[in-house]
Amino acid sequence: MLRRIIEEKRREIRFAKPERTLPEQFGAGRRDLLEAIRVRRGNAVIAEIKRRSPSAGSLRPLVDPASLASAYQMAGAAAVSVLTDRSFFGGSVDDLVEARRACDVPVLRKDFIIGEVQVRKSARMGADAVLLIAAALDPERCSRLMELALRLDMVPLLEVHSHEELRWALELSPPLLGINCRNLSDLSVDPTLFGRLAPQVPEDCLLVAESGIRGRSDVLELRELGADAFLVGSHLMRSPDPFRALRALLEG
Repeated sequence: MLRRIIEEKRREIRFAKPERTLPEQFGAGRRDLLEAIRVRRGNAVIAEIKRRSPSAGSLRPLVDPASLASAYQMAGAAAVSVLTDRSFFGGSVDDLVEARRACDVPVLRKDFIIGEVQVRKSARMGADAVLLIAAALDPERCSRLMELALRLDMVPLLEVHSHEELRWALELSPPLLGINCRNLSDLSVDPTLFGRLAPQVPEDCLLVAESGIRGRSDVLELRELGADAFLVGSHLMRSPDPFRALRALLEG
């Protein structure tokens, strides 16, 4: 699945219109995802907006990104994540723009970013942070994209899924590291992966647990294993009331 998605991203980049030069003051209003996690460390949820996924199918195709982002903030989310991929997740740039206008917390652009044009576009659309997936990048390219994101005042969330990815990811000294328990090749979830990889992560690197989080007990268990934050998508999007579902994750 990841290979198919990356092939589609290469086509998107090939036919993308050239980006204008970013105004120097563009990052002045950027929101700090790292600080948002630090103040809620161990109980910081990055609540996600996604319409569908290859693993779960249709989740909430008619979602109003602005209303949901506002509800997430009121429920106590540390940040909001927005899937902007259209081909596989049904998202769009407009979803992120609308979500960010409706809330005051940092907004993460979650997509399959493999080129500088995508990072620059993320900044132009107002993203406060961008997801970089180790499985989709080599160390050199990942380093370049991280540096560009930081220059544009965005926080890069570097996501890993294996010991090998973690090894070279840590050599890049990421400010924010995600351990995704979902294998993006076959879409399976291994709930034991976080516990195996987390002990290798230095304490000064904020750590995000991703995938398979369905309740307060998962949050508490992952926190004991070292998670500072939790990226939760499908569980919230499937819920009849995402606001209450998020409150339950945060308070039990």
